[in-house]
Amino acid sequence: MFDEHGIAIGKILFISLGSVCGSWLRIKIVSCFQTKSWGNFLVNIFASFFLGALIALNSYQTYQYLLIAVGLLGSMSTFSGFIYDLMCSLKSRKYCEFMYISTVSIFGGIFAATLGFNLVDG
Repeated sequence: MFDEHGIAIGKILFISLGSVCGSWLRIKIVSCFQTKSWGNFLVNIFASFFLGALIALNSYQTYQYLLIAVGLLGSMSTFSGFIYDLMCSLKSRKYCEFMYISTVSIFGGIFAATLGFNLVDG
């Protein structure tokens, strides 16, 4: 079944289901940390790892991809949370913290995605 724009309703439902679960997981994980920055860092690294693993499975354009990559991981690891943490560091004039968060998050995410990919791809 398609909506008026030709998008399958099933795809929208899979993305929505994954998004609800990913948002809930993000809230639960971030709330376990005293500083929001570390919670955001952890969920971003976690999502990067599993995104790398999913890429290794070559499951593009499937409902599994929509549910997990777009929905779950997409809502769990948000770019806006990362930018918010960076802007708070700049506003507080914590320049070393800004550099640390940005560097470790970017390279840590790439490393985690590569690790997840290599573990699944062999």
